[in-house]
Amino acid sequence: MRRFWRATGLLGVFFATSGTAWAQTMAVVAACESKNPATSITGCTTILNSGQDYGAYIFEAYVDRSLAESAQGNVTGAVADATQAIAIAPENARILVMRGKDYMALHQPTLALADASSAIALDPTDPAAFVLRAGAEEILGQAVPAMQSAQRALQLDPHNAGGYAILAMAYGMQRQWPQEILAQTKILSLQPDDLAALLGRASAEAHTGAYGDVIQDANAALALNPDVPDAYIDLGLAYLATQQPARAITDETRAITLAPTDPRPYFLRGQAYALAGNPGADAADQSRAIALAPGNGVPYAQRATAEAMLGQNEAAIKDATTAIALHAASPGAYLTRATAELQAGMNAQAITDAQKSLAGGPPRALAYGTLGEAEAAEKHWHQDIAAQSKALSLSPDDVPAYLDRSDAYQALHQYKPALADDRQALALQPDNEDALFDQADLFETLHEYNKSIANYNKLIKLVPGSPLVWNNRCWTRALAGQFQAALGDCDHALSLTPADPNVLDSRGFVYLGMHRNHHAIASYSEALHLDPKMASSLYGRALAEQALGDKSAAASDFAAAQRDDPNIRKDFGT
Repeated sequence: MRRFWRATGLLGVFFATSGTAWAQTMAVVAACESKNPATSITGCTTILNSGQDYGAYIFEAYVDRSLAESAQGNVTGAVADATQAIAIAPENARILVMRGKDYMALHQPTLALADASSAIALDPTDPAAFVLRAGAEEILGQAVPAMQSAQRALQLDPHNAGGYAILAMAYGMQRQWPQEILAQTKILSLQPDDLAALLGRASAEAHTGAYGDVIQDANAALALNPDVPDAYIDLGLAYLATQQPARAITDETRAITLAPTDPRPYFLRGQAYALAGNPGADAADQSRAIALAPGNGVPYAQRATAEAMLGQNEAAIKDATTAIALHAASPGAYLTRATAELQAGMNAQAITDAQKSLAGGPPRALAYGTLGEAEAAEKHWHQDIAAQSKALSLSPDDVPAYLDRSDAYQALHQYKPALADDRQALALQPDNEDALFDQADLFETLHEYNKSIANYNKLIKLVPGSPLVWNNRCWTRALAGQFQAALGDCDHALSLTPADPNVLDSRGFVYLGMHRNHHAIASYSEALHLDPKMASSLYGRALAEQALGDKSAAASDFAAAQRDDPNIRKDFGT
């Protein structure tokens, strides 16, 4: 039996009892001090209900029954018995600590804090009282006092794992991840199989980006208990952060099996699906996370991102708005909403939200890139260039930013910097189709047709089934005077897409350059059958008709072309 108070009256009880009665008394006392909680409760209850003078054993019976009840999960009963023991011995600090621990189990940290403070006042050298106070302060959100209490416990007992555990949690509350890692490591040096310390250290390591260590600690935790969902959650997070979505999906799925009401693995698995190129599955998982934690804005923001990727712009805007309402300073949610607004043609709103995203957090290349795209959509070319330049200062390998800035320079007829940006994009990604297209078009604008054709040659090797590439090379070859080769390209493009008015228009231009005017008229007429308002085909056909002496038909087509495009005379053949 746990003797917190000297049993001065016990011998009197024993000497006043003899024979069978004495043996029965000893059996009851032995039962009360048993390590079996059920047996202890029965024995202690017999003592407390006997009406006999058990002296100090009354106090100890309350203490033992309280401990046994706590072990059985009857924490309310444990608190009641501890309170009776405190009434008998109010100067006993240890019983206050014991009741305080039960208050913690009942999620009553304020009462636990009061008991810890009373125990410390009675015995300021007991590390357990300081650990209790630190735990209560930590739950109450008092991170600094919790750290101070834990540090005092460790001064009294440098090997107190509980003190390090509270210290680690307090560091975590203050986002001091390296310090938390050190505290968890100290616990593991004292208790190598401490599951909570392994999981706590893994979580802190994830915040520092030490994902290899996360994987090691999570696997160590699973070696101790293969059914711990937090270990799988940490593993999935580490694999997600290291661009291994398949492994992340597997681990988060296992976590969901073990803890189906925890929103975290749904959120992380959704992100892994997004990384694997499956935004639909991402949106579905974020919906499950939202159902489990509707007050958390983060899954709303992630679902909005998935919806934007799926082109569901209205839904994305709605979810991003909800995320912003729940977390007003969320730069990610503003950026997602800006992306959806840009896709929906809401350019002014996209500019505003991209600016709010940049104002609400550290500068991000993606936010500047989105801002630039929105400015470009409004033909604000100088603002686009400024935004993309900011993006590139933060992320010098951002190929889309180079291409977008190149387009803006071209719109301003600043071809030299435009070409420099295209070249930089291709230096980073030599097979980037957008960059090759852009550079080919730019060389054509500069009348450097052979360089333009060289870019189309590369594109044809990359995408041989693209009628657009064949058509563009046809057009550029025609501009270069390579009519026979151009005709072959147009014919191949038509074999891939027989009813494309743009290709028929290009072929008409080739025939016009070859002075095969009847063929030119036929090809232009096919294009106009598919698109009656194609000004270039009307103008080209008019030139062919004029060359054949059909002045009336030519005049009619010239007039129609001018009506549909007042600049056609200047722009034709460019």
